[in-house]
Amino acid sequence: MLAIIQFVKSVFMYEEDIWDSLVSSFLDHRLLSHTPVVLIYRNQQDEILSRQLVYSVPQARPWGLQLRCGDPYCPALPGSFYIRGGRRQRENHPYFKVKCLVCGWSSEYVQRPPWLMELPKKFFFWNHYPLSKEQKMYFLFETMRIRENTQEPEQEAGMEEEESMAVM
Repeated sequence: MLAIIQFVKSVFMYEEDIWDSLVSSFLDHRLLSHTPVVLIYRNQQDEILSRQLVYSVPQARPWGLQLRCGDPYCPALPGSFYIRGGRRQRENHPYFKVKCLVCGWSSEYVQRPPWLMELPKKFFFWNHYPLSKEQKMYFLFETMRIRENTQEPEQEAGMEEEESMAVM
């Protein structure tokens, strides 16, 4: 409640920028560890912006994302995942890997999304809202991309062997 009062006071009494006021009022892990805060507003250039403030909780919401299993038929719910951070987690959570405890699907270690913007305090980020399907399923799509890139050299090597055998 105090954050809301501080936010309203900054915007209406001191006429500070609405986005900057939201960021300065809500950068508290106790507020954002369970749910993000979304702000939809019109800026001074008459553009409508929609942004979300998130807090990265390694045990439940890495980078503020609600985890989803990579298997579309898996009935996993939030809390059904084992989440592992890579080394250097003190450096603003650069990597995570998730494993579904229901079906066993596992992601690769994936790097923090490029569409997630850092804020002045560690482990706090913002992104445009709402997230696209690919962004919501970031661990799945990034894992697929990583696995495709690691299989290509193997496939190419296999094709070269087949071509050399065909020449013989």
